Amino acid sequence: MKDKIKNEEIETLSTTTKYIILIRSINPNIKMKQFREDLNKIKGFQNVKIWCRTGNVILDLDDTISRKELNEKFIEFLESKKCNMKNPIIKNYTVDEYKTILSFNPFIEKKIKDKSIIFFPMGEKLLTELKFNGAQNDDDNGKDDNGEDNNDEDNEKNEFESKCKLIEGIIFYNGPTSGNPSTIKNFLKLNKITQTGSGYESTHRRYESAKKVLEMAS
Repeated sequence: MKDKIKNEEIETLSTTTKYIILIRSINPNIKMKQFREDLNKIKGFQNVKIWCRTGNVILDLDDTISRKELNEKFIEFLESKKCNMKNPIIKNYTVDEYKTILSFNPFIEKKIKDKSIIFFPMGEKLLTELKFNGAQNDDDNGKDDNGEDNNDEDNEKNEFESKCKLIEGIIFYNGPTSGNPSTIKNFLKLNKITQTGSGYESTHRRYESAKKVLEMAS
């Protein structure tokens, strides 16, 4: 009877919470199999899973370890010789937090060619407004060389607002991510807004890939 009570106490003390950790710009030279094995050896990390090579990690964290400590342990590991990453940026999400972000996607139901992208925030600071900044000169008064109304900027603004949405501080984008600069101009604008040093650092994932990560974690 005493042994049974002790076992129950041990089970109570060893509870875990599942987290999804996103890594911004992971070192492409890292071998994923070894990466997973090394993470599993860190005290408090259990059942580590990796999705693709883009910096998606799923693990069970011992509940005696805080989320802050999780970040500290993870960053220390990424900065070690095993990973050789300088000033890595990561963000941990609980499964429910991650699932909620995916549920905000306004482009889920749209049956169009381009695949939607989620910009996952990597810091505590969230965008409150997503502004279109056109390239039109202030001195042209909205006219072209012939004095006619120039609607190019209005068209670009409408395109930006239709492809780029900000919901609860999360940027969602529906459009191409590769091609010539004029084709991916909106994607490039979002990358600039969320670049390192902006205060709104994010890492982007395709919605379909993010769903796969959630399925692995569920």
